[in-house]
Amino acid sequence: MGLNAITPDDHRYETLKKGFNLRWPAAGQAAGGIIICSDEAEVVAALQYALDHKLKPTIRSGGHCYEGFVSNNPGGLIIDIGQLSGLRRDIAADGRRYGFQLLAGNQNWDGYVGLYKLTGKTMPGGSCYSVGAGGHISGGGYGLLSRLQGLTVDWLSAVDILLADGGKVRKVHAASTMSSPTCSSCARGPAAAMSA
Repeated sequence: MGLNAITPDDHRYETLKKGFNLRWPAAGQAAGGIIICSDEAEVVAALQYALDHKLKPTIRSGGHCYEGFVSNNPGGLIIDIGQLSGLRRDIAADGRRYGFQLLAGNQNWDGYVGLYKLTGKTMPGGSCYSVGAGGHISGGGYGLLSRLQGLTVDWLSAVDILLADGGKVRKVHAASTMSSPTCSSCARGPAAAMSA
């Protein structure tokens, strides 16, 4: 496959099949494999592999899913994007300019510190330092500053989303200003998605 694939016979599997909550996966519910991705092309390839082999993919950015939605994936494939981290400044995408791009594997602490060093500002996210941005933001991003500044997702201006479209992976750049904001709304959580 050419990807960093971890199967049950790999010594890393027993540790990496689990997330932050060590109760998961439940007995008999572990994923059949894990792919650790280091860049966007590897995420595309990993998702395409899951589709081609009819494996249920679950995505892990930080591993803090307390409900076990990622780890409880019997026979499926965990696509770990925790290595896709970083904060980039002055980004252009699809003819638009954005002040910052926070990669989905970035952990809260690194995002807060990086943003503060670059701008002297922070964002209203959660207080647990090791939560991954991908799950935190798409889950709303509640934190200590939320009463004053809102949720982290309220500050989201665009997302890059991979879609499984007819068995093929397709990347979509969805800006909140688009005339058809369905993908952007979906990234903002269930309430926004229902209104899209």
